[in-house]
Amino acid sequence: MKKLHLALALAAGFAGGTLSHLLGAAPVMAESRPAFVTEVRAHSFVLVNEQGRVLGTFTSGSEGRPALRMFDTNGREIWSAEAPSLRASTGR
Repeated sequence: MKKLHLALALAAGFAGGTLSHLLGAAPVMAESRPAFVTEVRAHSFVLVNEQGRVLGTFTSGSEGRPALRMFDTNGREIWSAEAPSLRASTGR
């Protein structure tokens, strides 16, 4: 009786494996990456450390001007710079 159970279990295993192979979706091959990227576009770039804490950002600031900000490991801003406005000054 034990030999019959073992034979049935093996047969069921082989049948299930064969059916899953025949009925399953075709494997997907990973796409090859280009040797280099010619352009990267984003609204912002964020630099984080190994723990995931933000150390710096490069974003568009007020009026769409580029802004660079640096943070310490506690998240406090320690340095920032924003491009000057390109609008003509009104003298006021």
